[in-house]
Amino acid sequence: ADGLPNDEELCFVVWADKEGNLDCFVGSYDENKKQFYADYGMGGVIVKAKSVIAWKLFDADNITISRDKE
Repeated sequence: ADGLPNDEELCFVVWADKEGNLDCFVGSYDENKKQFYADYGMGGVIVKAKSVIAWKLFDADNITISRDKE
């Protein structure tokens, strides 16, 4: 759909606010509303697709998390 993910696909999203500040989150795409969203239970993030700088499908089966040891 116009270079956007399919409805409800989980993505890593980078977006810019009106001042040009960048932020990111892991969320899904709503094809009907043309927006990305993340629901954190007590609130969340909703970003219009036109404000998104980049997105990548999130593959939860192939994630490596590392932590620096002090």
